[in-house]
Amino acid sequence: MHCENANKNRHCTDVKNGHFVLNDKITGESYFIERNDSFQIETTKSSGLKKKARVTWINDCVYKLTYFPLDPAHYDATDSFFLNRPAFVTIKEINAKYYTFSFKVDTFSRTFDGTMFILK
Repeated sequence: MHCENANKNRHCTDVKNGHFVLNDKITGESYFIERNDSFQIETTKSSGLKKKARVTWINDCVYKLTYFPLDPAHYDATDSFFLNRPAFVTIKEINAKYYTFSFKVDTFSRTFDGTMFILK
């Protein structure tokens, strides 16, 4: 399945596994993300704190993240918010250096857009 693809040779399945960087425009934080087909570990660059999520692929370009605690004693309000709310990610465009996506938390009406840089 192709998303809106800047390079027609790239597929959403190309980013099911790998290493990525996300620079969050809302929080100003950067996250190092390591993902395999079933799990994703997010490490906050400034603090080294880790979050882990189960990855469930809905189709080739949409996946659900379900976060669970690694060390709840170090979680802030944002981390706690995500623990009981699945988030859905839709890959919108992909090329060799990055992919763009939309992110929506299950119980939240707003959708956020972002860019994930591919480190593979």
